[in-house]
Amino acid sequence: RGGGWGSRFSSERWLDENEREWYALDRVIRSRPWAKNKDTPFAYPFRNATNEMRKVEGPWVGDSQYRPKDTRGKVPHEVVTQIATPKFFPAAHRVILFCPEFGNDSSFNMDAWTKLAPAGEVDLWTICWEGWNNWKDMIEQLTLKLCSFADGCNTVWYAQGMGAIVAYEIMKYIEINGYQNPNLPIAFLVADCPAPHLFQAGYKPYEAEDWNARLSKYSAEVQGRVTGCAGLMRTYKYSHPKAQSALHIPIRALSHAGEALAPKSSLEEWSRYAVKEDFEIVEVGEAKENKAYIAGQGYGQQPEQKVIETIEATIQKFDRWHEDAKLPDIGDIDGPIPEQVDVVIVGAGISGTYQAAEIVKSGKTCICLDRYHKIGGVWEFYGNDYSRVNTSEIGYRIRDKTGTWTRPNEDHTPKRDILQDIYTVVKEGCYGCVRCNINVEKVDKKPDGTYEVHVKNKKTGKENTIKAGTVSFHVNRRIGKRREVDWDNSKAFAGNICYGYGNEVKDLDFWDKEVIVVG
Repeated sequence: RGGGWGSRFSSERWLDENEREWYALDRVIRSRPWAKNKDTPFAYPFRNATNEMRKVEGPWVGDSQYRPKDTRGKVPHEVVTQIATPKFFPAAHRVILFCPEFGNDSSFNMDAWTKLAPAGEVDLWTICWEGWNNWKDMIEQLTLKLCSFADGCNTVWYAQGMGAIVAYEIMKYIEINGYQNPNLPIAFLVADCPAPHLFQAGYKPYEAEDWNARLSKYSAEVQGRVTGCAGLMRTYKYSHPKAQSALHIPIRALSHAGEALAPKSSLEEWSRYAVKEDFEIVEVGEAKENKAYIAGQGYGQQPEQKVIETIEATIQKFDRWHEDAKLPDIGDIDGPIPEQVDVVIVGAGISGTYQAAEIVKSGKTCICLDRYHKIGGVWEFYGNDYSRVNTSEIGYRIRDKTGTWTRPNEDHTPKRDILQDIYTVVKEGCYGCVRCNINVEKVDKKPDGTYEVHVKNKKTGKENTIKAGTVSFHVNRRIGKRREVDWDNSKAFAGNICYGYGNEVKDLDFWDKEVIVVG
């Protein structure tokens, strides 16, 4: 869905996602005090391995799809750079900083930006877009790079100067081409940049009287890069119809009073691009003379406290997990037990609930029973907050998340997404057909081939019998009850003992321990 190279499930897209996460995790590990190797990344092996397998097996899924070639010129800076490693992986929040014109990862002072709260939980990356001379090629290739972020992290985009136009056009490109990505931004912060329809006419730093004199102070290499970037700026033409110009997220416009290239009135025009007019303009301070502007050193070098506070507030206000973590209503799970249905399903985990939705879809009646007080099965009661599917996302998908600006589940989908999907399947497919706290005591097969299912309510003790044409069991018998381990004088043991059920391990402190026994 989405077509072309934008299809998330081509092998190259998967490798892009996997490789970026590999090196992000590698940096987290190398940042630990006990790490002996601090400087050398552990090389990502799977792209080479995949290419070797292609030689034997032939093309993989998506290999025939169009994938933009790298046409970026010679530039001494990476497109995507991590400037702050969070304490844990995956991070709770991420801010992607789009560089201003002529800028690169050094445009953002790391010491200043790492003050973003919550401390140690914000993953910071820069996007450098210098080096291209063709606007379309640049947007295509930057989109490819940004689609490698696919870990479902709560993500905000912040863009300085013309970086805001680059970020805006990438979002429109994703939207128009129907690309899906788990890391679509939740909000967009624009700093000192006119709205797209005003940019071409008003943002022309290269027409300043002292432009050539200022440029001449730099090396021939820098002059070449700056001139190339200025040429790219000249080619930008806003082309989206007004009715289709808006983004699907809120916008916050940050303004420096007196900034000649981006007066406050030009930033106020960003209001027409925000979803449901969710727009605010924030005055962050006075404009400053910037002698290092051509070197890409703008306001991002020493961001005002108001800038940091606005980003922090945006992260918290629009945190996707405020809403996405709310489980949908699935009907009365303590409702009456029917006397007769076409199908009784025993077990309201991922497979039982999915089957119930399919049964209802086929026009038959069913009731899905579970002995526990809520649905979700193994994912709810055995998995912990770090549990993930041990296969690629497409191999464990129970919902197709379609539509514009949608976030599919991340690869090796975590517990929170799986539970959200289970509840949504019930809400949309078999609302009101689940009963919890119901123990199935016995199933009798009758001479006519039908069944009588004898059940007992675990809370009230009430017994019922359900007549059904079919009984389907979805119980996971591989996972038994926890096996408590005890021994004489075990209370004298000075260490920690915990079992791998649910979140028992989550709050265990592994730091400064000399021995860990697993099993």
